[in-house]
Amino acid sequence: MKANLYIDGNFVFHVYKYVMFGCRKHINWKKFIDYIKIYISDKENGTEVLVDSKCCFGTTHYIDKNRHDFYTDIGQAGIMKMENALVGMKEDGVDVRLAVEAVTDYFEKEYDYFVIFAGDGDYVPLVDKMNSKNVKTLLFYMDIPEEKTRTSHALLESVKYKVNFRSLLEARAEPDIESIFEDVEPGKIPDLYGGMRFEGIPRFTDMPPFDIPQFDMPPHYQERRPFTQRRILKGRLRLSLKDPVNEMTVSFADPQHPGLKFLPVFRSDNPFLFSKCSAGDEISYDVANNPREPGRLMAIIKDIMK
Repeated sequence: MKANLYIDGNFVFHVYKYVMFGCRKHINWKKFIDYIKIYISDKENGTEVLVDSKCCFGTTHYIDKNRHDFYTDIGQAGIMKMENALVGMKEDGVDVRLAVEAVTDYFEKEYDYFVIFAGDGDYVPLVDKMNSKNVKTLLFYMDIPEEKTRTSHALLESVKYKVNFRSLLEARAEPDIESIFEDVEPGKIPDLYGGMRFEGIPRFTDMPPFDIPQFDMPPHYQERRPFTQRRILKGRLRLSLKDPVNEMTVSFADPQHPGLKFLPVFRSDNPFLFSKCSAGDEISYDVANNPREPGRLMAIIKDIMK
């Protein structure tokens, strides 16, 4: 029995980031392909399965080291990368090219299973075409609320079989799944800034201004947001490290509003983040004297930890 695997690289890159940074795991793509064989074989009463064609479709992002690492991992597993040029900042044409390749492959060398790792509803017509040809369709997908990445309901409804990749993460102690996820070696997480996004650190723009008591406000309140945020950025940012030294509280204080505080708590298992600090340390950072726009809170923390 023959199966072909098609990966939407622009979608699966978000899965890769979540697994790497959020779970501190590395995806072994060769083992993932082995899992596909096992899954299909189970559905087909033990029939031997060959994953004949393995393609990943994505856009060129040479300036993005994490995306480059993702495609390198994919290639080392024998998955062919098919690349679309980036048009401006728009990732365009990936779904069309994947569909064309999948249909061409079917007519040139028929396969029994169409396996796709994606989440876009634009693939529904392709899945419907495969179903009409009696090709069994298998979807791997994953919703990532942190990235606002969600799988199309129509796509989920169109396929014969579907596997939530998050369920594999949660069941990774099982023998057939365990080898898919490998521990990341210390120091091998390439982007601390990106990794901390999955540890609850908000952007400044996600924080409520101090004179607006709720996050969810009517649109006409939104114009007040930039002004109040600039007021906050004129204050001082205090970082207090707790024991054990993997937890940090952050508070803002404005001279004119001494009672104003935001107290998110950040935790990290990354051994490098707090390597230069001891429990009980408190660091004060004067944003007003730093002419650079801080952007994410992590950028400030990185400056302090240098």
